[in-house]
Amino acid sequence: MFIDSRKLESKKFVETDICVIGAGAAGITLALEFIKKSFHVCLLESGGFEYDSETENLSKGICVGRNYDLVNTRARLFGGATNTWGGHCVPIRPYNFEKRDWIPYSGWPFSGNHLDPYYKRAAKVHKIGAYNYDTIAIAKSLGMDLFPFDGKKVESTVSKYNTLDFGVEYKNTIGRSPNIDTYLFANVTSINRHPEADFIRDVSVRTLAGNDFSVRAKYYVLAAGGLENARLLLLSNKVQKNGLGNEHDLVGRFFMEHLYYKNGVILPAKQDSNLEIYTSERVYDKKCSIRCHISLPEHTTQQYNIPDYRSEIGTHNTPPDSVVSAKILQEKFEHLKFPDDLSKHILNIIIDPGAIIDHLTGKNKLLRSYRLVNHVELIPNPDSRIVLSDQKDKLGMNKLTLDWRLSKLDIVGIRTAQKLIAAEVGRTNFGRLRMELPEDEEVMRNGGEGSSHHMGTTRMHSNPKNGVVDANCRIHGLKNIFIAGSSVFPTCGYSNPTLTIVALAIRLADHLEGIMAKEEVAG
Repeated sequence: MFIDSRKLESKKFVETDICVIGAGAAGITLALEFIKKSFHVCLLESGGFEYDSETENLSKGICVGRNYDLVNTRARLFGGATNTWGGHCVPIRPYNFEKRDWIPYSGWPFSGNHLDPYYKRAAKVHKIGAYNYDTIAIAKSLGMDLFPFDGKKVESTVSKYNTLDFGVEYKNTIGRSPNIDTYLFANVTSINRHPEADFIRDVSVRTLAGNDFSVRAKYYVLAAGGLENARLLLLSNKVQKNGLGNEHDLVGRFFMEHLYYKNGVILPAKQDSNLEIYTSERVYDKKCSIRCHISLPEHTTQQYNIPDYRSEIGTHNTPPDSVVSAKILQEKFEHLKFPDDLSKHILNIIIDPGAIIDHLTGKNKLLRSYRLVNHVELIPNPDSRIVLSDQKDKLGMNKLTLDWRLSKLDIVGIRTAQKLIAAEVGRTNFGRLRMELPEDEEVMRNGGEGSSHHMGTTRMHSNPKNGVVDANCRIHGLKNIFIAGSSVFPTCGYSNPTLTIVALAIRLADHLEGIMAKEEVAG
């Protein structure tokens, strides 16, 4: 049943067994797993079924590090970010779960293979067909060509896509469930710990219409997203002055985003090359579409001590090297500077002066090429974080302040990866890679953008001194509250997070069902 919270009488108490805060990919997945169970579930969602500007404005905050759009990278309505996402479904690669000496703070409390059964179930929730990411087999089944690279040096990987709007797809299923009540326009303002015991007593809820109520449950799951999860814990400071789960000042730290950087062009030796499996989504298995990317094998990232990396590929029309070199020389000489690789630019002009003449006379010659859209795993950084600001939103809650920071290794990873790809492009005689990375590191940092993936702010670790939640996603030091979503990721790999978010939510649902079953037997 769906309930408009704005119509509830103030000071009302809602009693339930499990309270889930947030109805995005994680919250809806939990609700789906709980349908027709013997216990009752309360699902709280900040928005309704449609976009509402006043509600979305609750996501406003302050940026003091890299500039970031705090509003449009989130969605406060039933279905959360699945209302606007690109449908990219891919698991985190198994080695990203391991402790890597060159990646500080790396390592999950379980192996990547541990998630395989949950990934298989998550694939069903996403409706992407069988859990199969065999790149060569899929390409062969579609009759599509792959880059002729040595997979031990540069490999092709496959991703599945289905822009499934969870809010639309599962609205009726959840709405008809007799044991689930979904409260819309319900904004949690505080998670209230018992003043003398280590459990959550209730949560305070308020609407923009002005009324408020409370929810009292046996167990709580915070599933409000990578930014809001941390903010709500920091705001819930009546008993613990630094916020819930924040005994070791970890809540809000380690904010990670997938940096993507459009840079680098592969110029094929033959203009008739056909690599559509990389450049556009291809229908696969009648249930989803697929697309291939270029990645680096595990042993390569280990050999060069860089983060995980992949690059999406787009078609691109680019002028010949001589025209590009002439433009670079012109720009530099106008500022009385010499470019890097001066001799290379002069050689390009000497080899193909005709292209420059054609360009000057308006007979532009463009070559079909492949643009790299680089995606790099960001390093967990405790100084990249969320804190509370002094500014208040319309509900009287402190807005968040985001200080998103990159490390040098984040940039080195892209540069090293492109050099390795360039070597393989040349070795196979496929063509050449025109590297366009600026030498100035700060310019390069500013050229990258975020992917709307908010991760790491309530990280998972078996030791409470190193993480906010344990291996079961329960907040350390509290008996009855758990966290779902990508905020628990200790590291992020290069993979888009939603498939893993759903897999972890299914795993958490199993854990909570086990707890509830034991209580029924004991009771």
